[in-house]
Parts: sequence; C-alpha cells; structure tokens
Amino acid sequence: MMTLWASAAILAAAPAAQGDLDRLAATLGYRYTILTNRPASCPTGTPRCFEADIAIAVPEGAPSLPVEIRYSLVNPVLKIDSDTFDNRTINGDLNVLTLKPGQQLKPGQTYHVKLTGLGAFFSRNHMMPNAMLAAEGLTPRVIAATRTGTDAETGLETLPFVAPMTDEAALARSAPDDQTVWRTPERAFALYAERGRRRRSMSRFCPGLRRSRARPVRRSIWPRDCASPPRVSLAPPSRPRWPDCRWERCR
Repeated sequence: MMTLWASAAILAAAPAAQGDLDRLAATLGYRYTILTNRPASCPTGTPRCFEADIAIAVPEGAPSLPVEIRYSLVNPVLKIDSDTFDNRTINGDLNVLTLKPGQQLKPGQTYHVKLTGLGAFFSRNHMMPNAMLAAEGLTPRVIAATRTGTDAETGLETLPFVAPMTDEAALARSAPDDQTVWRTPERAFALYAERGRRRRSMSRFCPGLRRSRARPVRRSIWPRDCASPPRVSLAPPSRPRWPDCRWERCR
C-alpha cells in the first residue's frame, strides 16, 4: 500500500518539477565575457591560453533544482575556477557545469565561473549559442538567454549573451611579437582618407586619369586603349614604382 502511495506521489511531482525546470531555463541569466588573451600564466605545458568568465544569474523566486548546465566551446577547456561548479568535458566542444557537493543555486544570486581555454579567443562569433539546463529525469531545456538574436538593420545573426570585446590591449594580441591592431572606425577613416589623398596625388601626374573615369562603361572585358588583354597570373598584381597613366586606365 505504501508503494502505491509513493508511486502516485512521484507521478504527481514529475510535471511540477518539469515546469520548474522550464521556468528556470526561461529566466536564468547567462553572460559570457572574454577577459584576456594574454593571461599572466597558462597551465603547465600550454603555450597560449585565454581567460573568460561565465556569469550565471539566478532570478528571485527561482525553484531549487539540482541542475547542470551544458554548453559548447570551440576551444578546449583547460580548467575552471569556481566555488559552486565543477566542469566536465563530454566530447569535442561539449562541456557540462555540475554543482559541487553541498552546493545549490540560490535565488537572487549571481555565480561566476572563471574559465581558462586553449589558444586564443579573437571574436565574439566563436561562442556557441543554446546552452542547456538539465536535471536528472527531466527533459533538458535551452536557456533562453543563450539563444541567438537578429540585428534589426542588417538582418545578421547576433549573440546577445556574449559581452562586447572592447579592451584592445588584453584581447587583440596573444603573443609578445604579435602586431595585430583592431580596424576601428577611426582607424578605417584615416586609412581610407590616406588612400584618397594618394589617388588625388596620382591624378596630378596622369591628367587623363579623371577623364578616363568619366567615359561610358565599355562592353569589352578590358579597355580598348590597352594593347592586349590582361594576362592571367596566380601572383598578385604589383603597382608600378612610378605613376603610370596607362596602367591606371587599364588595370
């Protein structure tokens, strides 16, 4: 008789537990931030690594469930630093954050997982969306905060849960001899302005350059004033050392 009562209680609790998991997945906060591509040190035997932070915000009134968070990362995870979670790599890019013994997610709290990965993380677009919340005996649910979005102006896919990368000193380079700089709007403007200045300077040596641009588009694949069609070469074309009006018209 007790067995029948216990079975009935389990069946009645299962839908409620699934509903709690669904609500938690719909409201849980999840934020991924790339901290640095040049940490002070990397795990032994690792030439390059990066550090990132996963912030998990539990909303007020959230149910207490023994959940795990399943997420994907392109780079192998070397280690994590957290008082609440342990990390386990399942296969390839799939990882699982599990609660340490005696730990639980408390409503209104934000938990941080400091992650160290192999290599470097140069783009927000490398992060994979659709992290999942799972509990034993229940159907896993996608954490709503990790779903992709759509940019209203371009229609391109976005990753709202990945923080912007703004610290160039920490994120643009991963090695002391790396000279990479970001193409910021200001730098792009200066670069294109310099190219325009050089083009105007070229027109002084080639009086016919501006007039040649005003001609109607010809139907042939090369201008008629070229002596012969351009030759196909696998090597990139090189500019003449000195201004060459004909080259400018026929390139």
